[in-house]
Amino acid sequence: MWGHVKFTTKHNSIVMLSLITMFIFLHVPTINLTFVSFEYAFWMVADHWLNPGKYSDAMGHYFHVQANPLGTSILTYLLFKITHLPIYIWTVRILSILSGALMIITTPSIFKFFAKSDKQKSYLGATLIAINPLIWMLSGRMTADLLPVGLLFLAVLFLVKMPTNWASVLLTTLTFSCAVITKFHSAFLGLIFLFILIKKTEYKINSKLLKKCLFLAIFSSASLLTYLLIIKSNYGFFVIPESQKSLLKLNIFGFFRTLFEYGFFTSVLLGPLSLFTVFNFYKVTNRKSFVIQLFAALIISTIFTLLPSQAGEMDFSFLSEFLALPIIKIIQVSGFTLFILLFLDISKKCFKKKNELSRFVALAVFPLMLVLSFSRPAQRYLIFIIPFLIIFIVNQYIRKDFISKVLLSINTIFCITVILLFSSYHNAQSYSVNNMQNWIVKNGYLKTTHPGDLRPFFTHLYINDIDVNPKNHFVTNDPGDQKVIHKEPVSLFGSFKIRTFYLIELRKPMKYIAR
Repeated sequence: MWGHVKFTTKHNSIVMLSLITMFIFLHVPTINLTFVSFEYAFWMVADHWLNPGKYSDAMGHYFHVQANPLGTSILTYLLFKITHLPIYIWTVRILSILSGALMIITTPSIFKFFAKSDKQKSYLGATLIAINPLIWMLSGRMTADLLPVGLLFLAVLFLVKMPTNWASVLLTTLTFSCAVITKFHSAFLGLIFLFILIKKTEYKINSKLLKKCLFLAIFSSASLLTYLLIIKSNYGFFVIPESQKSLLKLNIFGFFRTLFEYGFFTSVLLGPLSLFTVFNFYKVTNRKSFVIQLFAALIISTIFTLLPSQAGEMDFSFLSEFLALPIIKIIQVSGFTLFILLFLDISKKCFKKKNELSRFVALAVFPLMLVLSFSRPAQRYLIFIIPFLIIFIVNQYIRKDFISKVLLSINTIFCITVILLFSSYHNAQSYSVNNMQNWIVKNGYLKTTHPGDLRPFFTHLYINDIDVNPKNHFVTNDPGDQKVIHKEPVSLFGSFKIRTFYLIELRKPMKYIAR
């Protein structure tokens, strides 16, 4: 498959340049679509800092709809301040696309540093990261999820490519600190940098190494604490805004169900790549042991499906409407079974075979997975985990055999299909939302309309409406028996209606405060 090609230095540059160019270029068609999932909040804060007074209570509104730290808005603000780019939707998404590109660029260096794999396999890993649906879709969005992962990969790149001196440690520490104040989840991946430092000294612990490890740990922790104290001083809360505490509170009793949901969704997001786990397990385990462990994993997965489901964002988006409950249960059980096998293999390679790449991946994946399982589940958090597991699977499981070729071909088809499907949905939704919002503005309904189900897309247009005028109209996906003034359907490929936005007239006026 890839074994017949010999790469030279010139070929290396061409391959990576081509992959990065295609990744960026193919994001262009959707880069200017409507904001989704409260993207506007990051953009609004950066715009507020650039143009003070433009939005009343911009910061208060941000912390009402976001639990994320301000790192994304800070870096966006600095980008516009330095480059003087105009603030459009497509320009604020540049950082996300660059983050996806950083993950692609760094992957071959990780392969070389930990596994000394052949270049063809490392480029295969970079390509699989590039076309993974979760990574692809978030690369075209302005969120606080992909940017910190890009920063983490950049920090890894500094440490594995540069000599182990104070310059590389400083660059890594600064980049890692930026990732942490962009998404707090990044802090739980800090162990990977200490592991890289220890590996580069060939596990020879000395005073110089300890000083560098302590500097990285103390400086990054101090940076986070400084940020938290500034937020506490200015906005009156520590770590999590009051409006988000009920959503993000610790849920000890829901740990196993949440772990189950993260586990099976990890397999779903890996797609057909997750099947390499069971084929590898079959190869390296005797028949009896294979059957026993596979059966045990299936029993555990089945039991976990009986646990009470946790409120969160673990769903299949619009596809949930087309999937029958038995099919969802089959996906959950089979997905978590594959996750258990993957977990067992990574653990075995860490402790029994002392595989360095496995240890690196374990330090990146397991601490965060453990912490995430104590809180509200959301599939987008798996963006921190998926790229590392792709690197592990490519290095440990993929061979130059028939099964690998078949599964890689199926995976490519799967990824492209999912990307096209969700891109089409996002495009259809954007078209519908824009039409509805333009109709509201054009026909003079803006000041009398509560945005309702348009809140994740357009609330920044209503943010200055603090006089709390009574609202006689409302945008909803379920009009009930209310009078419909205007409607805009969301149709996939122009034929399959997924949802509809309705502008309705309220029987009783309501008040709306932007925050």
